[in-house]
Amino acid sequence: MLIYSKTTETFLKKMRLMATQIMAIEMNLKFSGKRVLINGIYYPLNFVVFESKNYLGLYDPKLYQISLNKQLMFEVSDDILRNVLRHELAHFMVAVQYQYTEQDHGVEFRNIFKAYNWDLSFSKSQIDLSKSLKRDENEKRLLEKIEKLLKLGQSSNQHEASLATKKANDLMLKHNLENLGADDEVSYVKRVMEYKRRNTKHDAIYEILKEFQVYPVFNQGHGGGYLEIIGSKPNILIADYLCQYLDHSIDMVWLEAKRENPKLKGQVAKNSFMRSFASTVAQGLRKESPQSGPQVSTKDLISIKNDLQLRVQRVYPKLRQSYSKGKTDSAASSAGSAKGKKFKISKGLQNKGSSSKFLSGINKSKLQPQIF
Repeated sequence: MLIYSKTTETFLKKMRLMATQIMAIEMNLKFSGKRVLINGIYYPLNFVVFESKNYLGLYDPKLYQISLNKQLMFEVSDDILRNVLRHELAHFMVAVQYQYTEQDHGVEFRNIFKAYNWDLSFSKSQIDLSKSLKRDENEKRLLEKIEKLLKLGQSSNQHEASLATKKANDLMLKHNLENLGADDEVSYVKRVMEYKRRNTKHDAIYEILKEFQVYPVFNQGHGGGYLEIIGSKPNILIADYLCQYLDHSIDMVWLEAKRENPKLKGQVAKNSFMRSFASTVAQGLRKESPQSGPQVSTKDLISIKNDLQLRVQRVYPKLRQSYSKGKTDSAASSAGSAKGKKFKISKGLQNKGSSSKFLSGINKSKLQPQIF
């Protein structure tokens, strides 16, 4: 999960300066602004901060992006910071020189270290994650309550299921209201789907996720991209879980529709079905939303919306909307609408392993991190 705040901005300024010095003095490369000059060609290179219990740093060749663990901001020596940067810059150089799209520690990677006389053994440094434990524990308790309520949404008693789902949504809404202003300096980003080529299913999931108090964004890079969600940390964890469910269930619903109507064939029909399905599901969520209840004022709803918008602007100050259009199959659209009216989001939350899925970011021990 990526993090954007005033603190991370200050930290990244320091890291960009370090990277500039390493490239100029040790690599004989010019890093100006956000681009590196290599063999007469300017390549983009940007830096972000992320949360992880396993990795100190990561390099993403799609986005030409180096990610740095947030714990590097706290009580870590400059020597360790420089070594983390060297490691990720080596990945950057391998990707540029050999057009690799995956991170690899093979011969080419090791040759980069040898060429610049860098030390490959430094990555065993330990980082104490205790500073983030108190916040994680509070979020853990909140998510456990929500998960129990959502599981009750599986009840065969329609009234009981509806009430449980509504209570879960109300709990999230209450959390958002209570934390307005308390966390207004931090934006969280999670990449919930990776793709080589964006398709209509990605657009459908994007449309539905907009109803869950997060802001979905398509981040297109070199040879592919990501569907990202922006918002508060608890909202993102819930939306991520829903995204994984939707990724599987939308395909199943489409296959069911084709069995019921064998005339639904081809990409145009599938695209029309998914667009109509997502639009209908989203409309149903808006109608059933607890936000329409008397317990939440219009002023509160506007405050939540404005808070989310501030989080988005902190991450992408110049965000542009994109829309996908295409031919329409009316029969497929009708089938998609019909399936969308029957589709219940709560059914996707019945998962025996959901506790580990929700709480995968919680860790109470010291960490032996890796650098990739």
